[in-house]
Amino acid sequence: MVTPTLQALAVSFVAREKQGTANAMFFSCMDLGMAIGSIGLGMLEGLAGYHFI
Repeated sequence: MVTPTLQALAVSFVAREKQGTANAMFFSCMDLGMAIGSIGLGMLEGLAGYHFI
């Protein structure tokens, strides 16, 4: 529910000719956030242990 809402907001705040760029930027940032989150949780698991996660 959050992802489509944030995508609609990102696209609605830009001019019509920039909507494709806003859409691509949204998904690129979402992918980057998932990658950084996975690496971060992996590092946290290495330090604190799997039971902490």
